[in-house]
Amino acid sequence: MLRGLIVVSCIVGLVGALVFGPRYLSLNGTSTENTVETCDLDSKSCRWGEGDASWVLELERTGPEATDPLRLNLDLPAGATEGARMVALLEGRSMYMGQYPVVLTPAPATSQEGTGTSRSRLRAEFQAPLCTVDREDMAWKITLQRGTEAVSMPVIPTFQTVPAS
Repeated sequence: MLRGLIVVSCIVGLVGALVFGPRYLSLNGTSTENTVETCDLDSKSCRWGEGDASWVLELERTGPEATDPLRLNLDLPAGATEGARMVALLEGRSMYMGQYPVVLTPAPATSQEGTGTSRSRLRAEFQAPLCTVDREDMAWKITLQRGTEAVSMPVIPTFQTVPAS
C-alpha cells in the first residue's frame, strides 16, 4: 500500500512538473525581444545580413507632426520575397494597440555599385496609429512577414511616433 502511494505521488508530481514547469519558466522575464538587439529607425537605418544577402530598412518622415505620413523603405536581395507579399507589422512597444499591417509595394529596383547585383526595393507610406492619451511617447516595433511567414530578423527595428528632439 505504501509502495502504491509513492508511485501515485511520483506520477502526480511528474505530471504537475510537465504542466506547470513551462508556464513557470516562461514567467522569468526573458523573452526573444530582450535577447535581440534593437535598432532605432529614428536615428539610423537597420541593416542585417552581409554582401549580396544584406537587408536595409529605413524610415523617412514627411514632416515633424505625429499625424504626418511616414515612409518605410526596404532594400533586399532580388528574389528574397519569393513571389509573396511583404508586410511590415507595427506593434506598440510602450502600449499594446494590436498589430497594424503595412503592405510594402515594389519600387524601382536598384543595383549594387561595382557588382551589378540586382536588388529589390519595397516601399510603403503610412500613418502610425496614435494613442490619444500619450501620443508623444508612443514607441513602435516592426516585424516583417513574407506572405504569412515571419521573416527572421537579428534586430528589432523601433521608432517613436514623434521622434525625441
